[in-house]
Amino acid sequence: MILEVIFNPSRSAAGSTGSAVIAANIAANAGTNLWHLHFGMLALFLFPFGTLGMTMLAIRRSPWLATIGGFLALTGLFAFIVFAGQEELSYLMAQMGGGAQLVAFWNRFNTDPLMTAYLYIFIIGHLIGPMLLGIALGRTHMIPAWAAWAIILRSPIQVVGFLAHTGLSIEIVTYGLLLIGSIPVALALLKFSDTAIIERRL
Repeated sequence: MILEVIFNPSRSAAGSTGSAVIAANIAANAGTNLWHLHFGMLALFLFPFGTLGMTMLAIRRSPWLATIGGFLALTGLFAFIVFAGQEELSYLMAQMGGGAQLVAFWNRFNTDPLMTAYLYIFIIGHLIGPMLLGIALGRTHMIPAWAAWAIILRSPIQVVGFLAHTGLSIEIVTYGLLLIGSIPVALALLKFSDTAIIERRL
């Protein structure tokens, strides 16, 4: 996701009108623009495994927090798929040269009540879900406290970034925090699986 944001030409135009987003895509290098779509698609396939891993690690010590956090995070990811489609739509409209009619369609598509509902589902799930998982992981003491805080603080920093109108650029920082916090989670999962195998054998 860090690479998706870096190569995303409309990261500074996030929350803007269709004309700004399409103009950013038109001005972008076609090759790097396509890379951002590929990285986004790859992330969507990998995120569920990371979410399930965090949930599995935390569920023994904090079953409620882990279950609710995992559910919200996965729900946010499902809504995320819609916005991956939005990125593709912007890319294709830029390839078609933009124009008033395409801009009007982009604005109507993105202000539609159904798309607005998806947006709120994404915001709640993608921000609150991982934050709850971070709290649950911190309570397990299976990862360092700094790793749990990196996962927890990602969400409020992202909210502050959007309120400050930094666009998607803030996500380089927030996904960086998620990456830093996820490394100890992955290492703990390896030890956790080894321990589970030993327990079954005993």
